[in-house]
Amino acid sequence: MNIAERKKDWQFDNGLSLTYRHYPQYPIASVSINVLDAGSYQEETFQQNHLIEHLVYMAMKPHFAKEPDVYMSAQTNLESAQYTCRLPAAKIINFLNHFEFAVNDPDTFKDEIIEREKQAIKNELNKPGNACNDLLPLLGWAQGVREDWDAFDSLSNQRLKEVCTSSYVSHKLHLEIAGNLSAEQLDNLISACFQLEKRLAGKKTSNAQQKAKQQDSRIVISPDKHTVGYFCDLHAGNNNAYLTMACAYHLFHASSSLGLYHNLRFDKGFIYNLIRAYHLFNGRGQFALFAQVQPQSSEVVADELKSFFSQSNEQLFEEYLPWAAQKCLSSQMISMETLSEVTKRASQHYVNFQTPLDESAFYQYLQPSNLDVVKADIQNNFFTQELEVISHDRD
Repeated sequence: MNIAERKKDWQFDNGLSLTYRHYPQYPIASVSINVLDAGSYQEETFQQNHLIEHLVYMAMKPHFAKEPDVYMSAQTNLESAQYTCRLPAAKIINFLNHFEFAVNDPDTFKDEIIEREKQAIKNELNKPGNACNDLLPLLGWAQGVREDWDAFDSLSNQRLKEVCTSSYVSHKLHLEIAGNLSAEQLDNLISACFQLEKRLAGKKTSNAQQKAKQQDSRIVISPDKHTVGYFCDLHAGNNNAYLTMACAYHLFHASSSLGLYHNLRFDKGFIYNLIRAYHLFNGRGQFALFAQVQPQSSEVVADELKSFFSQSNEQLFEEYLPWAAQKCLSSQMISMETLSEVTKRASQHYVNFQTPLDESAFYQYLQPSNLDVVKADIQNNFFTQELEVISHDRD
């Protein structure tokens, strides 16, 4: 069975969508329930959607506490809430049923549980500082709503129930399921999704994304001058933005003086490594690089970055693009991934582009016959740029 034949898509009457990917080589299934527009970027009150995700997850968790073959998790992303599970195929419907029950059960929003999970979130977010994470807002990286713990503390059970009722509705739900389901199990799954979408029909509203203005690329020096960051907000309209960024990252690590990392690490000795961050956001990609440096070298490293990204780097493409594409492709192959990574990547694609990920097209993007397109995508987003260098001095 080829990749295209593995995938089946369904769109139900009330808007719930399902993608099933058949992978017979895996003994356990992976489920991802994605709630669109329920992330930290869309919320009205700081950490409101994160708290709802905690409450729903905690209402589901006890039902699987004594099942050793079920592995649950949940997280709030910028643009969605996500509930994931690795479990035997026979237990998928049970997971979906407990999700629906948790969303509709008034006990999910008991005051004592809300107060406990408010404290849990404060503990979760009270992490030691990280130089790269601290620099992200200065770079222009997409963030959730502004921090406001007083507003968070004032969130009531009535308000949380109202938000959950209006957000956790069928037309905002996309399910990604992968595994080795039998024909009967697949039929039962379709019937369960039909019931789920009826019970969570809700009031239909627009799924239109809140579009953020595309930002200019820039280089930023941290206030303590120990970190230099590069940021690129990719152009919209490229459904392969994730692979464009991944391939570009490998290209920057070409093992010669043409590569950014090799030049800064081995030729100049300015850095130890280049730390990357990239994600899909608002239907496009955001990409960042971080170099941890000695303060006296920060401006020189910033100038090196500016010089590298201002050029066309034709020789780098000619000598190393096939290598970078193959390196990237090999790291994305299904044989090297857990099934949960497959559903996670497919979920991220759907949240951003509102269409199921076509894995055959995903892999085709980096094939040798398509490298002219890959080159154009990388050049248009990363190279021949006029970059501003921003230095945030301490007060």
